[in-house]
Amino acid sequence: MNVADVVYLVTYLFLDGPAPDPPASGDANDDCVVDIGDAVYLVTYVFLEGPEPLKGCAW
Repeated sequence: MNVADVVYLVTYLFLDGPAPDPPASGDANDDCVVDIGDAVYLVTYVFLEGPEPLKGCAW
């Protein structure tokens, strides 16, 4: 994960960019929804040494 992943997700969420493929790859906080919470989670991970993105939501 790096800043490019954050930009990709923000572009998808707010600028009608391409969806993550598979969809679960955009679900960083593992709540089974790709939304602003995932972007915040990734920003925290990339820039603030937050917890690693989670994986495990069954799509």
